[in-house]
Amino acid sequence: MKRNAKLRSLVTAPHNIPVLQISGDGDNSKQKTSFETVDKFLNMFEMILYQHGLDLDSSWEQCMISAVQHSTDKSQWFQMALMHKALDWEGARATIKKKFSGDQVQAHYLNQLFEMKASKHDTPVNFVDRFKTTLRSTGLADGPGYGTILLKALAPNYPTFVQLKNQVS
Repeated sequence: MKRNAKLRSLVTAPHNIPVLQISGDGDNSKQKTSFETVDKFLNMFEMILYQHGLDLDSSWEQCMISAVQHSTDKSQWFQMALMHKALDWEGARATIKKKFSGDQVQAHYLNQLFEMKASKHDTPVNFVDRFKTTLRSTGLADGPGYGTILLKALAPNYPTFVQLKNQVS
């Protein structure tokens, strides 16, 4: 959405603006937080602006510069796609989300799903909840294959809860 063209007031960007870097990006700074998804970055960005009493619609553009300045690729994309486009926050948020979500996020969560293992400190219910949340984050439909992955991840610490097919008569 477009916001009304008007003179912008000078906004001082807060020092704690998060850096737009998603896990797996090639240009990540090790000294800064990497977000698992673009949604988690956007939520943090909104929280920081709220913390400093800044209106999202009128302040996002100037503050986003601080979030992308670590990366020449992201800075150039920002200049071409968002800067001086008179977008309100919802329009900018949708554009950012479209650019930085998708296959990369799905691959991240699928990898996380395949590597999950129940620890001895997990209850079976807590582990299943974590597994379900991660599966939902992939954006894929549940299916029998994921049940097998869940049982294998649960089996090492909870063998009495997991009965493999060949053990059942």
